[in-house]
Amino acid sequence: MFPSEDLDLALTAALAGADIGLAYFNRAGSLAQDQKDDGSLVTEAEVAVETEVRRVLQDARLGLFSANQSLHHQAISKLT
Repeated sequence: MFPSEDLDLALTAALAGADIGLAYFNRAGSLAQDQKDDGSLVTEAEVAVETEVRRVLQDARLGLFSANQSLHHQAISKLT
């Protein structure tokens, strides 16, 4: 990919994640939360946004996240 294509892909992924995040906005006080291994909190909204951004990037570039997918799936499984 050329740098402008990278930028377009990043923008597409960011906007897709933003759409998901906005859907959770009015429920901010009632979102499910879990604690990550480092002790910090993660909400279902954060997981949903990251999942969508990863999906957009993965669809565009197969194999992009293979090394980190297991950690991501662990976080998702805790919230679902």
